[in-house]
Amino acid sequence: MGLVIYKSSAGSGKTFTLVQQFLIKVIGQPWLFQRILAITFTNKATEELKTRIIKELDLLAHGEKSMHLEVLLAKLPKLNEKEIYENAQIVLVKILHNYSSFAISTIDSYFQVLARTLARELLLPLKYNIELDTEYICKNTTNSLLDEAGKDEQITSWLEKLLLHRIDEGKNWNVKTELEKMTKELLQSTSARDHAASVDMNKLLDLIQWMIIKKKEVEKFMNAKGQEAIQVLAKHQVDVNKFYYKSRGPVGYLLKIANRKSGYKEFSGINSYTQSALEDPLVLVPKAEQNNTFLVSIATEEIYPLLDQAVSYIYEHQRAYLSVSEALKLIYQSGISGALDEKLKEYRETNQIFHLSDTTRMLSKMVADQDAPFIYEKSGNTYLHLLIDEFQDTGSEQWQILKPLVINSLSTGNEVILVGDAKQSIYRWRGGNMQLLLEGVEKDLKKSGFPLKNIILDTNYRSKKNIIEFNNAFFPLAAQLLSTKFNPDENIFQLAYHQEQVFQKSREKGAEGGYLQIDFFESDKAKKNDDVVPVHWKMKALGRMDAIIEDLLVKGYQLKISL
Repeated sequence: MGLVIYKSSAGSGKTFTLVQQFLIKVIGQPWLFQRILAITFTNKATEELKTRIIKELDLLAHGEKSMHLEVLLAKLPKLNEKEIYENAQIVLVKILHNYSSFAISTIDSYFQVLARTLARELLLPLKYNIELDTEYICKNTTNSLLDEAGKDEQITSWLEKLLLHRIDEGKNWNVKTELEKMTKELLQSTSARDHAASVDMNKLLDLIQWMIIKKKEVEKFMNAKGQEAIQVLAKHQVDVNKFYYKSRGPVGYLLKIANRKSGYKEFSGINSYTQSALEDPLVLVPKAEQNNTFLVSIATEEIYPLLDQAVSYIYEHQRAYLSVSEALKLIYQSGISGALDEKLKEYRETNQIFHLSDTTRMLSKMVADQDAPFIYEKSGNTYLHLLIDEFQDTGSEQWQILKPLVINSLSTGNEVILVGDAKQSIYRWRGGNMQLLLEGVEKDLKKSGFPLKNIILDTNYRSKKNIIEFNNAFFPLAAQLLSTKFNPDENIFQLAYHQEQVFQKSREKGAEGGYLQIDFFESDKAKKNDDVVPVHWKMKALGRMDAIIEDLLVKGYQLKISL
């Protein structure tokens, strides 16, 4: 049988395929219903899959036509139509009488069952609770840390540094929200937790001091050149509006960098007007004023040298300046992350509470440290076939836990089916690794020698032909642009949106038509002395959408509401 990877796109019948594969197995062998494990990522997906399987079994059990009947007859040649109906009835009765063995669950639920079974090996308390409310844990952990302010010298010192830095950056002085975000990251990211445990406080303080000096050095030089330009204008009693493109031009650039609070945005704001002036100093003066020898003299002899020095300097130092500016935004958090992680551990141990992500982390470590087959034998694993939905959202740690289960199933001659669409990966924030679906699983299992088949579900049963053709043309080009612009050294966009992955066919009947319109919106710019509140582009887009829906309803189109 082997491993089968279904690579799907929106509307291509992913759930339909999963239902069909489940039916093929249980109609052929009714006792198998409790030996198949189907894993999804959300409660909604779990309920949908269960409902659709039972609905199809009910249709077959009552001798009614099912969309899967033709495939069942082809895949189960030893059964005729009547026998398929009879077996469907047997399976349906078995499920209704032993519903708890109808093993379709979310990945988190499955890991919870596994963890409770292995509680002793994981050194967990006999009675522990799983806390689903991440915000609740974060608030309590943060409050515990803040209670140490004024008591613990090291924590107090880092809180002061974080507070002063935020004030210096013009941000809200209340650090509680920031600390809660950090706690959330520690909960959900193994790398963040590893980093917190490895921070060397003394080295970190030295690094912070160096970065502050470097940042201020650049700002001092740039501010000074801007201030010198202001002094030149004041000495000669001329205004920025006398020069090329006024405040948007090269002299305007010098005035912007004069402000003590100016930063990378202002320093690097070298537009085409400023660039032109650097190539020809005379450009500093508008053509209409180039006979004004007084203005030309100021521009070429006093303003131009300042402009040249400022731009040359920032070109030389901008990479280092940007690096330290961005690092300083986070480095104070690094200093306190270790203490925050300790408080998180204390909170969990005191209250015997674990977060969902803790379970995944503990199981992953156990699988890495021990003989994986023993773990699944100890947990009473009896599953022969595996179906894993939305595989693009599986994280690396989750895959390490599932991989022995997959290998065990394949090694006994059974089937493992993975279904997913890398383009719909939505759990990157939870560690989801779309690379696994694209090529990671194949690389992992290649050495095992198990038969592997890739099947692309390339027919869109949901959309009309014009929409499908637009998607076929647009997304490969968009992926190519993103790869070039954001991560040219990686091909993840190109892999996910390769023509082979994106291209869809329309269904044979009823696919003609489809309307697509693209509108571009810009936010209004705020104007001085104007009581009118500028409208954000999102609000404009929502307003436009409302108008389109109303127009379509007037024309007789009906809303399609999915419950």
